[in-house]
Amino acid sequence: MANVAIISPNPDTQSGGVERFCYDVASAISGDGVRAEIVTLAKANSGNWDLVISNGMLGGSAGRRRLHVYHGCWISHMLQDHKTASLPWRAKRTLTGAMQELRAGVGVRRIAVSTSAARDIRRFYGLRVDGVISNGVDTESHYSSGAMNTGSDQTLRWRRPRSPATS
Repeated sequence: MANVAIISPNPDTQSGGVERFCYDVASAISGDGVRAEIVTLAKANSGNWDLVISNGMLGGSAGRRRLHVYHGCWISHMLQDHKTASLPWRAKRTLTGAMQELRAGVGVRRIAVSTSAARDIRRFYGLRVDGVISNGVDTESHYSSGAMNTGSDQTLRWRRPRSPATS
């Protein structure tokens, strides 16, 4: 049986996007000779895993057989957020987070959850991303109401897919 560790920032909850992602991946790959466990970085480092899937800033020391998932880019995040914080604080946070995120992806296979994340990882860290996870929204069933063009909040609407008999 293949043992797979999936490193989560908080393995005990599904409260955030990365945490839910970890549970979805574990559910998708478990079975048929694969046992997936959502773990902390410390547990990933201490276990005997056939594969470790790491996320974001986590995973820089978690073994050789590892797949790292970029959910965004820390530098891009910091350029857009915390603009009212002091420059020294922003510089320290940006550098610290960027070094963790860069280290997590060095020497392993890398995937990103979007083309923009892949582009930013290449731009800021010089790392090639091996694959991009396709957008999970079915654009045949979900569509924009066009509200974004009017300056109001974007509204996502759902339309019932047509049955094959009526298509």
